[in-house]
Amino acid sequence: MTTRIRLTRIRRFRKSVRAACTAGVVLCLGGLASPPAGAWSDETRLQMVEDATRLSPPALQRVFERYRRYLLRGMSTRLPEAEAGHFQNPDGSGRLVDAAAASIQEATAALRDRESLRRIAYRMGRVAHLVGDLNFPLASSDSDPRESLYAEDFALYINRMLPKYRRTLERREPLGLDALPLRDWAQTAVERARELYDPIGRSYWVNDTLVNSSTFDVRSMPFGIGALAYSRSVSDLAQTWTTIWRLAGGDASGALYEKLLREAESETDTRNPQR
Repeated sequence: MTTRIRLTRIRRFRKSVRAACTAGVVLCLGGLASPPAGAWSDETRLQMVEDATRLSPPALQRVFERYRRYLLRGMSTRLPEAEAGHFQNPDGSGRLVDAAAASIQEATAALRDRESLRRIAYRMGRVAHLVGDLNFPLASSDSDPRESLYAEDFALYINRMLPKYRRTLERREPLGLDALPLRDWAQTAVERARELYDPIGRSYWVNDTLVNSSTFDVRSMPFGIGALAYSRSVSDLAQTWTTIWRLAGGDASGALYEKLLREAESETDTRNPQR
């Protein structure tokens, strides 16, 4: 079940980036690094963390507010290329699924072992990075040999379109913290993202000519794919953070995503009483 909601942005994008710069994250308004192939831009990841934080339990939000520097540092740190953590191809190459599952287990263990809140915030940032990657379509396959020609443009296009996207929520909490269920949960996210892979490539070629995102409008396939992939990332991240927090003994009451989903489910039941 999916419900549409409008999430009002807490801060303007420039203010968020300035805060991240102050916190020590390697971002600046005039010279942000280009996104790596098959990955979200740093600006988009930053907004993803902002949106998912708003949906999380208030107790966890307070931790993130106090240790924002460490949360954003974990989110922005890229894995070594040797770990191949940014992709998961249909042939099984890549370690994204395993890396995401491991990051969730490590964050939970850190909470249970009473590591410092700075370290916990950092680990939650790593979770944010990898859960976001699970939902990025271009990280799910390498079947298009021309992908490198449009991958960066697509990532930057999504960032430009963020103010126009309507966020959605889906109830998809991790069902436990054992390795196998977590891996299955992560694999499902990748497979959903992979369904969106081919339409992106097709949208960039018109009559065998490469076009750029300036030709896309709000009715285009890339716009819809970007909105869906981003919303899935935020939804998965908020629910993953909350699951980690709850299973480690934290106060998970008051999560906004849970309230919104309950309201939507109640409305759906009212409209469809025989379901």
